[in-house]
Amino acid sequence: MSPEVLPDDVAALRVLVVAERAEKARLIEERDQLAGQNDRLRHLLRQLQRMQFGRRSERLDPDQFNLALEDLEQAVAASEAEQEKADPALRKARSEKRHAGRGALPEHLPRVEMSSDRKIPSARAAAARCM
Repeated sequence: MSPEVLPDDVAALRVLVVAERAEKARLIEERDQLAGQNDRLRHLLRQLQRMQFGRRSERLDPDQFNLALEDLEQAVAASEAEQEKADPALRKARSEKRHAGRGALPEHLPRVEMSSDRKIPSARAAAARCM
């Protein structure tokens, strides 16, 4: 209501103030009801989405998991390589650790001595010698 339209009578002004407060209280109650209804609708929407998509859509593909593991392994290997470049003693220790568990070749495998001026024998030639 604009100030020009307001009555000069105190009783009439009180009636207007009481009416405005009642209107404000009604609007607040309506807002709260609508907020509650929105919350219930959001809850129903989430339930329907779970029913439609469910836990299946949340599962990781095993290949995706393997890719993540490969990424981690590559990151670790790159970090170790950087450390080895920085510290030659660390490189020697890791090399010895890698070679320690290998042991000798089994007796049934052919031994091929190589010199720097000789070519590497083909797998076919090595297999022919074993037979």
